[in-house]
Amino acid sequence: MKYLLIPNQQALLVQINGEGHSVESISLDANHGYTSLQKTIASFTPDSIIVTSTRLGSLMDVFRAKQAITGSTKVTDALSNNVAYGLASFAACSIPNVNHVLLHSNGEKLEQVSKKGYVFCPVDAVGLDDEIVCRDWQQLLLLTSLYHQRGGDSYVLRDIVDDDTLWITSWFNGRDFYLPTASSINYHLYDNMGPVTNMPSCLTWGINKDNQLFIEMQKAKKLLHLAGYRGPVSIRFNGGLAERWYASYLPSYLAGLSELLQGSLADLIYTISRGEKVHEGLRGGYGMSVGLSIPPFPYEGNGKGMTVFGVEKPALKHLWLDDVVYNNGVIVIDNAEGRIGYVTARGDNPEKARWRVKRTISRLDCHGLQYNLV
Repeated sequence: MKYLLIPNQQALLVQINGEGHSVESISLDANHGYTSLQKTIASFTPDSIIVTSTRLGSLMDVFRAKQAITGSTKVTDALSNNVAYGLASFAACSIPNVNHVLLHSNGEKLEQVSKKGYVFCPVDAVGLDDEIVCRDWQQLLLLTSLYHQRGGDSYVLRDIVDDDTLWITSWFNGRDFYLPTASSINYHLYDNMGPVTNMPSCLTWGINKDNQLFIEMQKAKKLLHLAGYRGPVSIRFNGGLAERWYASYLPSYLAGLSELLQGSLADLIYTISRGEKVHEGLRGGYGMSVGLSIPPFPYEGNGKGMTVFGVEKPALKHLWLDDVVYNNGVIVIDNAEGRIGYVTARGDNPEKARWRVKRTISRLDCHGLQYNLV
């Protein structure tokens, strides 16, 4: 099976067979995206194309009619990246969503309405770790003023709900949803404290099709079908109200899901990309993934080329490495921020999954290892 993985302008050609797999990296020409990608597809002839970026929808839509593609369409990129558009789409799909207001930084006057405060989010927010909670009114006024001074334009203020936040994720094959799950994701570096990072911890478990939040998600079928989208779809709910879309691949979710799948993740992606029915199911219990990093992450540093740790063989199947080189049991960082990847485990309950994650981490020989447990 041949997969073309496109996270950005650097594509990966992945071949999987009964004897193992091979990976080859190629660069796509940013100035001639269509021609460059067309040549790559023609020479490699992939069985499935996986796009993990949420910025390539306009380009990928050109190839979608003749290729089996998951991820990134022009419409779903807007859902993921434009907070105001995403919230408006919830209303269009009749999905209950949090109370919010769209404002501009051109002197538009703020009125204090919510007693709990607001969640501030730029309209063109790309990451899921870019929201700022403001419970103090003067803090919010200062934040919006600084945002305007730095050239920011529009932003959204959402009411703080102060309730359980859950990501509901399911796989859409162009017509139906499969394998619905719920996930609790913690983006803080140290439990619920410390800096927000893009190496979170995630706890995932399967949910029934009659789960009320999944029922709400299914109202988006027509929108996703018209967009031509296939792949994982995630909606973040707070207190039963939708507040954020992410129509792409969440690494922390994928790592945890791998512990629950009865089949392989590669086979699931291939099936979804071809618009076919998913017959495999989920194992019971909970899948956990925990992001690993070393200082100075999440700050810029000189981590590239640093030897991180040796790995005991039993731990390998529970490691999802990110921007590192693995060579004869030794992991070397290949980025400047200190990202390592994820450790995963499954347990009949969250406590058991957490204990197994800790056990795997204890088998990693790494000085200054940073992680949090959801």
